Amino acid sequence: MAQRHLDRLTPIDASFLHQEGPVSHMHIGGVTIVEGPPPSMEEFLGQIRIRLHLVPRYRHKLAHTALDSGRPVWIDDPSFNLEYHVRHTALPSPGTWDQLQELTARIFSQQLDRSKPLWEMWLIEGLDDDRFALITKTHHSLIDGIAGIDLATVLFDLSPEPPPIAHSGRPWQPHPEPGTAHLVAAGLIGAVRAGVELVEGAIDAIAHPEHALARARETAEGVGEIVWAGL
Repeated sequence: MAQRHLDRLTPIDASFLHQEGPVSHMHIGGVTIVEGPPPSMEEFLGQIRIRLHLVPRYRHKLAHTALDSGRPVWIDDPSFNLEYHVRHTALPSPGTWDQLQELTARIFSQQLDRSKPLWEMWLIEGLDDDRFALITKTHHSLIDGIAGIDLATVLFDLSPEPPPIAHSGRPWQPHPEPGTAHLVAAGLIGAVRAGVELVEGAIDAIAHPEHALARARETAEGVGEIVWAGL
């Protein structure tokens, strides 16, 4: 799925924002343990930088439509700073699994800043047995909106000699932030589009009941996921 400036959040993705609260964070993540010495921070940032265009949503932040006239949209963050999102720390000696768990818990206990792209990645040095760890933290609304493809997916190569990374060669240039009138228009267009999709869905359900059953099953799974996340 293409990830564009001014994409509107789906109802499911927007619901993750509404579900979030001080004690019910809606980010997800994981811990990857790697054998061998860690890369330098400069090397690590460089590897992420040359792959970031593969997941454009990681440079997008939220923008709310004026007067809440529609679901939020994703917009380019003109102040995007990779060094803010990619962080570096080390475990104190001896670097045990319990220490890594405690650090991970502290990182995951902090809510992501909604004024910036909703993700973090941590390079953790000092793990015992000559290992290091990567901690990823991404908001559910972002990761679901790109069908589960996250930065970790494109960061790791599947072979010792990976193919070259396709790139346009042009540096990333963010779109200007939309003004109030633009956001009002985006909200109204989204509302009209939602109405059209509702009518089209009703017509399709009459003509193809099996399609309606499949969509109902997907919706039930999504609602179940939201309810589970809010518990």
